[in-house]
Amino acid sequence: MKTWDILADNLKTIGDFSKDTITCKSAQARFNTLLASHHKFDEKSAGASGKRQSYMEKRQFLDELVVLFDEHERDEPKRSREQNDKAQAEESAGKLMRDAALQRMKDRKKGSDGDDHLSERPSMRHKNNVIDLMRDDIEAEGRKRERCGWRRRKSAKSSGNYDFNLAKWSRIALIK
Repeated sequence: MKTWDILADNLKTIGDFSKDTITCKSAQARFNTLLASHHKFDEKSAGASGKRQSYMEKRQFLDELVVLFDEHERDEPKRSREQNDKAQAEESAGKLMRDAALQRMKDRKKGSDGDDHLSERPSMRHKNNVIDLMRDDIEAEGRKRERCGWRRRKSAKSSGNYDFNLAKWSRIALIK
């Protein structure tokens, strides 16, 4: 439709053109009417082969247009099929690339024992390892503080905090 709209705009700029209110739809309809009438004329003139007919410039242009239009109509399914084949080839290539990428990811994610089940993501494994190390450090720190005289407060609002047990430290200091 865009092409017909451009054609209609170009026809409006021609000074000798009789229709100044031409639209893209009316230009397309007029073109189709001209082609249909020329096809009818060609069929009639093929039957009257013994008669001499005048060959006007309009008929020459219409003959050329009919040839171009028929070639376009004939080649359109081939172009459409080629475009579909190209789109399918691109889609299958994309699917092949996605499958290869997924296979590489699966190969990387295989466990160290070589089993085929997918393990956790590497970032999650690392995160879990860091959390385990932090938990171990906290537990070791708690054991160390308990040995040195720190104890947990029993009150609910300060749970998890440690108080220094002065009495225990004073006994340790006296022993030494």
